[in-house]
Amino acid sequence: MNNSSQYTCSPQCELRSELEQFLFHEARCIDEKRWDDWLSLYLEGAIYWVPTDRDQVDPLQQASIVHEDKATLRLRVKRMTHPQAHSLDRRPESTHLISNVMLDKVIEDEYVAYHLSSSFMVLGYQEDLRNTQTVYGGKYFHELARKDGKLKINQKKVILNNCDAPHRNIQVLL
Repeated sequence: MNNSSQYTCSPQCELRSELEQFLFHEARCIDEKRWDDWLSLYLEGAIYWVPTDRDQVDPLQQASIVHEDKATLRLRVKRMTHPQAHSLDRRPESTHLISNVMLDKVIEDEYVAYHLSSSFMVLGYQEDLRNTQTVYGGKYFHELARKDGKLKINQKKVILNNCDAPHRNIQVLL
């Protein structure tokens, strides 16, 4: 019996691994506050969306927790890292855990788009008057595009388990 065949990976396996590693890399960039690296993962027309309802299909017809394009994400990073952002004197810490990554659909048009779903938990901590610790969980839906051989985020939709509950100011990027 040839044991080496046990450890070979099919092209589908390699693609799944590449897509998972991309999601893990995005999470690490956030946790390590490597904001330029994180922003570089997004296409110029990308959307980052956290709806207020699990079944929400249109972010423009209903309020969202977050609905931002890449330009707004740049402004968010600038605000978070500004030395005079007193509400963030102690920058929030986060730990992102991603699991159950599934490749739901592949669309080949002007570029190849991968639609992924995954489960997540984010532990956030901010040293403040309350030493606030928060836990967020839910589902991610990413649309990744391969352009010029590189994966980029075209859309990231974050469905919080408690998306329809009242939320205090969410200080960490989900």
